[in-house]
Amino acid sequence: MLGIARLGEISTTWYQQRIQNYAPGLDYQMVDYDFSTLNAFLPDNYPALEPLLLKLLATAKQQGVSKLLLPNITLHHCFYLHPDWRCNVSLFDPFDMLNSALHGRQVYVLGTRHTQESPVLRERLHQQGIVLRSVDAATCASIDALRLDIFHNGFSVAAAKALSVVVAKLSEEAVVIIACSELSVALQQSGKNVLDLAMLQIKAFTAQGT
Repeated sequence: MLGIARLGEISTTWYQQRIQNYAPGLDYQMVDYDFSTLNAFLPDNYPALEPLLLKLLATAKQQGVSKLLLPNITLHHCFYLHPDWRCNVSLFDPFDMLNSALHGRQVYVLGTRHTQESPVLRERLHQQGIVLRSVDAATCASIDALRLDIFHNGFSVAAAKALSVVVAKLSEEAVVIIACSELSVALQQSGKNVLDLAMLQIKAFTAQGT
């Protein structure tokens, strides 16, 4: 059985809407969880996250879920470092879905303020021969403020325009990877130099039902 963890309200609803568009009537379970509890310990307070994530995966198993979609990109780093926390539940980890065509390419990754500093992110990209370029501090701060606004207030035309300007500029220099579900909500660009990790998850998830 497929499942989706109900984590952030806005991003989870966005995932559900996209899944409905790609695969109307697809059968899956919603696994409810108090995301605010998890969010307080992200990205890397692993001792505090362990019992919470184990409970989430145990709940999924109790509901008969064997393949779980997490509408939160950062959480996948936790399970990458601690695979036993998966409790034999498969995850739709977007970093495992990166196209081999990115091998040897330079990329910018847009996400939370922690994203650029994440050694786990850098390691996972390096393993696939992908070169991470650093986003300047001002851009990093503006993107983090943007995703926080979307997290609290949802999609807005202003947010979409602000993100569009940054993505358009950076994509002229390297591939832009969107690694935050709130940014995915506002993303309007698509193309060979823009890669949305949330959409990789959604396409893999809906393919399971075809």
